[in-house]
Amino acid sequence: MTKRWIIAFSIIATGILLADCGKKKEAQPPSQPTSAGVPSQPTPTAAAAPVETAAPPPPPNSTDSYEAVVTVRSIDYLQGLVARKNWARARAALKQVQTRSLTPEQQRYVDSLKGQIPP
Repeated sequence: MTKRWIIAFSIIATGILLADCGKKKEAQPPSQPTSAGVPSQPTPTAAAAPVETAAPPPPPNSTDSYEAVVTVRSIDYLQGLVARKNWARARAALKQVQTRSLTPEQQRYVDSLKGQIPP
Protein backbone atom coordinates (compact mmCIF):
# COMPACT_ATOMS: atom_id res chain seq x y z
CA MET A 1 0.00 0.00 0.00
CA THR A 2 2.80 2.43 0.87
CA LYS A 3 4.62 1.76 -2.41
CA ARG A 4 1.50 2.61 -4.41
CA TRP A 5 1.07 5.84 -2.48
CA ILE A 6 4.70 6.84 -3.09
CA ILE A 7 4.44 6.00 -6.80
CA ALA A 8 1.17 7.92 -7.18
CA PHE A 9 2.60 10.90 -5.30
CA SER A 10 5.74 10.84 -7.49
CA ILE A 11 3.67 10.76 -10.68
CA ILE A 12 1.47 13.65 -9.55
CA ALA A 13 4.45 15.73 -8.39
CA THR A 14 6.26 15.11 -11.69
CA GLY A 15 3.16 16.13 -13.65
CA ILE A 16 2.80 19.35 -11.68
CA LEU A 17 6.49 20.13 -12.09
CA LEU A 18 6.39 19.55 -15.85
CA ALA A 19 3.20 21.59 -16.23
CA ASP A 20 4.77 24.50 -14.36
CA CYS A 21 7.97 24.36 -16.46
CA GLY A 22 6.00 25.16 -19.61
CA LYS A 23 4.79 28.49 -18.29
CA LYS A 24 6.77 31.56 -19.25
CA LYS A 25 7.64 33.93 -16.49
CA GLU A 26 8.20 37.62 -17.10
CA ALA A 27 11.70 38.84 -16.44
CA GLN A 28 11.74 41.44 -13.73
CA PRO A 29 14.52 44.00 -13.59
CA PRO A 30 16.77 43.57 -10.58
CA SER A 31 15.74 45.77 -7.74
CA GLN A 32 18.18 48.38 -6.56
CA PRO A 33 18.67 48.84 -2.84
CA THR A 34 17.23 52.01 -1.44
CA SER A 35 18.81 54.13 1.24
CA ALA A 36 16.83 55.18 4.30
CA GLY A 37 13.56 53.95 2.87
CA VAL A 38 13.63 56.47 0.01
CA PRO A 39 12.81 54.82 -3.31
CA SER A 40 15.46 55.32 -5.92
CA GLN A 41 14.57 56.98 -9.18
CA PRO A 42 15.40 55.15 -12.40
CA THR A 43 18.38 56.54 -14.22
CA PRO A 44 18.20 57.00 -17.98
CA THR A 45 20.46 54.47 -19.66
CA ALA A 46 20.15 55.54 -23.27
CA ALA A 47 20.35 58.91 -24.92
CA ALA A 48 17.08 60.48 -25.94
CA ALA A 49 15.94 59.40 -29.38
CA PRO A 50 15.63 62.09 -32.04
CA VAL A 51 12.20 63.63 -32.14
CA GLU A 52 10.31 62.72 -35.28
CA THR A 53 8.62 65.60 -37.02
CA ALA A 54 5.85 63.61 -38.67
CA ALA A 55 3.53 60.86 -37.51
CA PRO A 56 4.08 57.38 -38.95
CA PRO A 57 1.80 56.31 -41.78
CA PRO A 58 -1.43 54.60 -40.75
CA PRO A 59 -1.50 50.79 -40.68
CA PRO A 60 -2.96 49.12 -43.76
CA ASN A 61 -6.62 48.12 -43.76
CA SER A 62 -7.87 44.81 -45.03
CA THR A 63 -9.33 46.69 -48.00
CA ASP A 64 -5.97 48.21 -49.00
CA SER A 65 -4.25 46.86 -52.07
CA TYR A 66 -1.17 44.69 -51.95
CA GLU A 67 0.97 47.59 -53.14
CA ALA A 68 -0.28 49.86 -50.35
CA VAL A 69 0.47 47.22 -47.72
CA VAL A 70 3.98 46.65 -49.11
CA THR A 71 4.60 50.40 -49.13
CA VAL A 72 3.54 50.84 -45.49
CA ARG A 73 5.63 47.88 -44.38
CA SER A 74 8.63 49.16 -46.32
CA ILE A 75 8.32 52.49 -44.53
CA ASP A 76 8.04 50.67 -41.18
CA TYR A 77 11.20 48.72 -42.02
CA LEU A 78 13.03 51.94 -42.89
CA GLN A 79 11.86 53.50 -39.62
CA GLY A 80 13.23 50.52 -37.67
CA LEU A 81 16.60 50.75 -39.39
CA VAL A 82 16.84 54.46 -38.63
CA ALA A 83 15.89 53.82 -35.00
CA ARG A 84 18.63 51.17 -34.72
CA LYS A 85 21.06 53.50 -36.53
CA ASN A 86 21.86 50.88 -39.14
CA TRP A 87 22.80 53.51 -41.69
CA ALA A 88 24.01 51.26 -44.52
CA ARG A 89 20.78 49.26 -44.63
CA ALA A 90 18.71 52.40 -44.05
CA ARG A 91 20.20 53.99 -47.17
CA ALA A 92 19.38 50.88 -49.21
CA ALA A 93 15.84 50.72 -47.80
CA LEU A 94 15.39 54.43 -48.50
CA LYS A 95 16.22 53.85 -52.17
CA GLN A 96 13.62 51.07 -52.32
CA VAL A 97 10.94 53.14 -50.59
CA GLN A 98 11.54 56.12 -52.87
CA THR A 99 10.80 53.97 -55.94
CA ARG A 100 7.28 53.23 -54.66
CA SER A 101 4.31 55.51 -55.21
CA LEU A 102 3.78 57.39 -51.94
CA THR A 103 0.95 59.52 -50.68
CA PRO A 104 1.89 63.11 -49.76
CA GLU A 105 1.75 62.18 -46.06
CA GLN A 106 4.00 59.17 -46.61
CA GLN A 107 6.39 61.27 -48.68
CA ARG A 108 6.72 63.82 -45.86
CA TYR A 109 7.37 61.03 -43.37
CA VAL A 110 10.00 59.40 -45.59
CA ASP A 111 11.63 62.82 -46.05
CA SER A 112 11.80 63.24 -42.26
CA LEU A 113 13.43 59.79 -41.96
CA LYS A 114 15.81 60.69 -44.78
CA GLY A 115 16.87 63.78 -42.84
CA GLN A 116 17.89 61.58 -39.88
CA ILE A 117 20.25 59.44 -42.01
CA PRO A 118 23.78 60.87 -42.06
CA PRO A 119 25.41 61.33 -45.49
